[in-house]
Amino acid sequence: MKYYDYDLLPFKIHVIQTNRFKTVSVQVNFYRTIKKEEITKRNVLCALLGSTTKAYPKERFMSMKRQELYAAGFGCTSMKNINEAVLRFQTDFLNEKYTESGMLKETLDFFISMIMEPNVTDGKFDEEQFHLVKKRIKKNILQAQENNRYVAERRISEIMCPNTPLAYSSLGTIDDLEHITNEELYQYYLEVLQKDTIDIYICGDVDPVWMKDYFLENLKIKTTKKPFTFQSLQATNIRKRSRTIVEKKYAEQSNLVIGFKIDPLTPFERDYVAPIYTQILGGSSNSKLFRVIREKHSLCYTIHSNIYGFEHLMLIHAGIDAKNFKKTVEYIKKTWKEMEKGKFDEQDIQNYIQLYYYSLDEVYDSPNSLIQIYSSHIRRHMDLIDEKKEKIQKVTKDMVVKLARKIHLDTVYLLEGDQTHE
Repeated sequence: MKYYDYDLLPFKIHVIQTNRFKTVSVQVNFYRTIKKEEITKRNVLCALLGSTTKAYPKERFMSMKRQELYAAGFGCTSMKNINEAVLRFQTDFLNEKYTESGMLKETLDFFISMIMEPNVTDGKFDEEQFHLVKKRIKKNILQAQENNRYVAERRISEIMCPNTPLAYSSLGTIDDLEHITNEELYQYYLEVLQKDTIDIYICGDVDPVWMKDYFLENLKIKTTKKPFTFQSLQATNIRKRSRTIVEKKYAEQSNLVIGFKIDPLTPFERDYVAPIYTQILGGSSNSKLFRVIREKHSLCYTIHSNIYGFEHLMLIHAGIDAKNFKKTVEYIKKTWKEMEKGKFDEQDIQNYIQLYYYSLDEVYDSPNSLIQIYSSHIRRHMDLIDEKKEKIQKVTKDMVVKLARKIHLDTVYLLEGDQTHE
């Protein structure tokens, strides 16, 4: 496996050359600093560009073309990634060595047309498709508002981190959606092409120079972009005393989310110690929280913890009955505090390291996982696989305890299920 990087000024190309796969995977990522008022707009733009093109103005035509390209996969995803707003165009297709000559270029031509040749007439997207996409996105937002686990995690983010990207919904808002006009969206599309930072990732058995030349000729974006760097978010306003907030919503089950803020982490703590900490605390059915809260005391339906290292945030989520709220919080606090005192086994660390090795070995089986590892290396300066395997072995119990002391309880939030509350 070899890596090739080309800085072509309008965009950068990163090629992972490997013969491990019969497929070729390509991602074209557009990045910019996230703005709350642009999230919904980017979601609509993404859905439009991924659904039709000028040459294939109906979704069924797009589907037929995909089948002609040996069932190639194509799509566009809009993401909120800490301080980044990302539009990701992606395709996965059979290498032409296993199909027929010329299929590489034909497939890439169709892929590029999704970006560069939208279904636009007179400065507007196709009116029918525009309204269809808005209708779908509105449905997605409304459905998410009925998902109480999603609502609980959104609310604690809004409460703990107001006026930061963590408080923004990745789905956007109904209000923003209803104010988007077709003409405005097309102008925004032109702005994305002109101003967004662009990184292209390619994984497969390909000629790196051919791929570089192809994109330089066909991705007709000539603007030299200002570098846009990824930034982590630091925890601010660490509370000396935690707060408890209870809100009600019509549901049978209650959703408890406990939020913690974390002092600044070193890259080693963030990438290696923190995952071990959260795995031991609440990352699996063998974790301390699961054994204590669910198995021993039968206080929850589900429970798990997640650390978000770049956001300096930890959340513990539990599905409970409202009557068990106080006892559940009491035992969670006690179990969390035990981590500071080192009340866990060295073997817990070794068990996680073994799982970590397995997960890294599985990366080699997925081209998109390899792209994810390499893009994190490029964008966030994270280690590649061999370095990860070497460094995870250096984590000690003392390091886990030291990290535990950097984690501060901030907010206990309960979305109480109430069948009388509409």
